[in-house]
Amino acid sequence: MHSLRAKLKDFFVIFCVTIFLLLVSNIFLVIFSPVVFNQKYFSRTVMGFLDPCYQTFYHDTHDGKFDNWIAVLGDSNAAGAGDEFIEGKEEYGIFHKLRKRTKKNYLIFARYGYGNLRAVKEMKLCVGLINQTPFLPSINDPKEIIFLFYEGNDLDNNWAHLSFKKSKSLEKFMESEFHDLWKRRIRFYFPLFDILRQSPSLFISSLKRFSHYIVGDKNYNRISKTLQSKNPSIMGSNKWKKNQVKFLSTEKNFPIRPQSAAMELKDDIHKALDVTFAAISDLKKNFNSRKITIIYLPSIVTSYNWEEPISIHIYQSKGELLITNSENKRRSLFIRNSIREFAKLKNLIFLDMTEVIKKAGEEDFLHGPLDYNHLNDKGYKLILNNLHLL
Repeated sequence: MHSLRAKLKDFFVIFCVTIFLLLVSNIFLVIFSPVVFNQKYFSRTVMGFLDPCYQTFYHDTHDGKFDNWIAVLGDSNAAGAGDEFIEGKEEYGIFHKLRKRTKKNYLIFARYGYGNLRAVKEMKLCVGLINQTPFLPSINDPKEIIFLFYEGNDLDNNWAHLSFKKSKSLEKFMESEFHDLWKRRIRFYFPLFDILRQSPSLFISSLKRFSHYIVGDKNYNRISKTLQSKNPSIMGSNKWKKNQVKFLSTEKNFPIRPQSAAMELKDDIHKALDVTFAAISDLKKNFNSRKITIIYLPSIVTSYNWEEPISIHIYQSKGELLITNSENKRRSLFIRNSIREFAKLKNLIFLDMTEVIKKAGEEDFLHGPLDYNHLNDKGYKLILNNLHLL
């Protein structure tokens, strides 16, 4: 009996010490998270296991401090998705290059697949969590906000989100979105436990990074291109019409169905735009920033001249929709003019990249060949060179 008590006591002591050490380690992890959770030390796969707020620290676009910072909101386009990221380049996307040019601090709240409302909610939530934890320095309002609007699927995401919530009133819909999310709070406060929980997946991710190091960048990229070329989503399905882009001197096949200027929304485009305006208005109301800039990024269909009819990607669906260049152009102009008028009314800066992209798109692709859904290095550099007001 005495031996059993001694063993239970030892077990209890070991258990308490283990929990204590884990909690202390977790606290240190949170304290140093703006520096530790960086692309230099972690893969994005690893960051995907943590609360999304930690992805803000991942991008090497800041100095680990929260002084004189600029907020970046949007979806995967603002996060820098595309060929550069797949190839493992350090300066991928727009804002890594902008950081190098301006030396300013950019905190990126952009997330893959986010519509406009979720982008704003993410920033509000993350800033709130940072300010509520005693282990991180308080973060003031950003001196500037850059909102990257992507014509290809932002409005589709808005509409899908609105339809999912089944809210008849946009005001009630907005109120329901901006409430405290206790699961996110727990994950943000205890990142170490997320890491431990996902340790098997982390091990596999580490093996991938090690293989990249062993085979070298050149061979790794060659293998990646081969695998990408055999991906069914890149090869396309035989049942869909194949699309051809007409350049000045030749025609080339576009291997996936491109996203359009939200052509599939039809009359619902107005409600989707209302969500965009409500989200940005909420952003302006809750953050005291001296400047808010909306960067308008055209869809893939808008970026090129296509052989008609064009078989487009229908967001949130597996169906097919055939459109013409002129139909897409009219819809693109309507969206751009609507956002331009809204920006003027709210005293916001509106930078439309459509004509710049279309002009360059007369010569060659600005998307792919590894990721045809996002701009490649030529496309992102083109955007960077035309951000005169930033």
